[in-house]
Amino acid sequence: MAVAAPKLKLYTNHGCPWAHRAHIALSELGVPFEEEIIDLSVPRTAEYLQVNPRGLVPSLAVDGQIVTESAIVAAYLADAFPSHLVPASGDSNGALTRARVAFFVDTFMSKPPFRRRWTLP
Repeated sequence: MAVAAPKLKLYTNHGCPWAHRAHIALSELGVPFEEEIIDLSVPRTAEYLQVNPRGLVPSLAVDGQIVTESAIVAAYLADAFPSHLVPASGDSNGALTRARVAFFVDTFMSKPPFRRRWTLP
């Protein structure tokens, strides 16, 4: 008997570079998901603050359970939907591959031009 795929809902904003990480992961994995755009130019609604009390995007609802923060969402998706892109964490190469990806992301994100562009006023 096949296990039903979880129902996924991505709370996102297309102008947010952090939300792109979750959106790209879902798209590359070919996982169907519902999308709700969160307007970041206004105070968050009480409804969205129930999803993510910090009011940030992205957030991913997985059968009603919430996963927040783009890197955590991407790691969850890699574990939940293993593919040729990144081995599952239980795979013998999974830990090494994730360490290499984390090193690349950390190196790229710590460069001043990127931080200045996206994080400074």
